Amino acid sequence: MAALDPKDYKDLGLEDLSGELEGTEARLSQLQFDHATRGIDNPLQIRSLRRNIARLKTELRARELKSSDETVLNRRSKIRARRAKNS
Repeated sequence: MAALDPKDYKDLGLEDLSGELEGTEARLSQLQFDHATRGIDNPLQIRSLRRNIARLKTELRARELKSSDETVLNRRSKIRARRAKNS
């Protein structure tokens, strides 16, 4: 799959997002290996791939939370409140 603009992530289906995430992680791994062994022309590519991975994971998590039921959301809120109280 060709590299996508992060704005297009919301339009993709769940399988497409997962596939894009796997492909991006594979490209990051290969790029890090190439950078360690022989160097790459533009090391900022590593940063942009890491950020795209974070964007993909954020979109996947947002969809997961959106599709979860009320009991899961209530439990999550209680856990977050307890963590904030202990901090």
